[in-house]
Amino acid sequence: RGELVRSAGKNGPLPLGGPYGSFGGINNWLPGMKGRVKVPKRAWEQGAQSSSPSRHTQHLWMYRFIAEHRARLPSPARCLDWDGWYGGSVFAAVCTEVDVIEYATPFGRVAPQLLYWSRERGRKATRWYKADAHTMSAYLDHSAYDLIIANSVFEHLHNPFLAMREAATLLKPGGLLFWHTPFEFEQHGVPHDFFRYTAAGARAVAESAGLVVDVVSSDGGYAAVLSNILGLGAHHWSDAELLQGGDVAASVQHYLSTRMVARKPSNVSTLS
Repeated sequence: RGELVRSAGKNGPLPLGGPYGSFGGINNWLPGMKGRVKVPKRAWEQGAQSSSPSRHTQHLWMYRFIAEHRARLPSPARCLDWDGWYGGSVFAAVCTEVDVIEYATPFGRVAPQLLYWSRERGRKATRWYKADAHTMSAYLDHSAYDLIIANSVFEHLHNPFLAMREAATLLKPGGLLFWHTPFEFEQHGVPHDFFRYTAAGARAVAESAGLVVDVVSSDGGYAAVLSNILGLGAHHWSDAELLQGGDVAASVQHYLSTRMVARKPSNVSTLS
């Protein structure tokens, strides 16, 4: 079977992006379906397709979140974005202020930097903090954020329960937490890659901090899981095919990631 896969990759039918299951492979530019057209690894614009199944399903969930939950966010809204990837791009539609947290030392507030992606050319973060998620409330404002964007964050935190309590401290009453983490996905960001979350696991982490879970489910079904392992780009599938089987409550199933929306209660006295 291994020879068949290697032969398919070498001769073209299977567009392997690198070693099987390699994030450095599938997450790079892969050949498109027509000629030499290339598909970028992180095409975040609505309607675009990334080569990476995990990136593409993340972006689909982001736009679905905005469509379904933007009415719950005030205008203007203050958002906290890890590393500055999405606050000024996908979430620009709902985030008036974009604060950024990155894990770097020395800890503290620093001069705002350019957001990595932005609908507005040259846009900088409103505030930029260097901090550890496990102690970030020592540096960031409490009860300040309408939305915290935690995309591919919690798998890299060695104490997710503590980090979630910190996030709850930063959220305004009624504020939302956007969550997306991998489940059946390769190790990455070593040595700071600690956990994989089922939907039940994500719920447990959020509820341990007193947050109310409004939505939690699996994301990316069989096609997404197998494509990620084999290096088959997302652009070879329709969105429906990538998501099929990935949003079903079942005792046994394969899925790529876990998605969640959690909320800080308006009555903050319920928080422990």
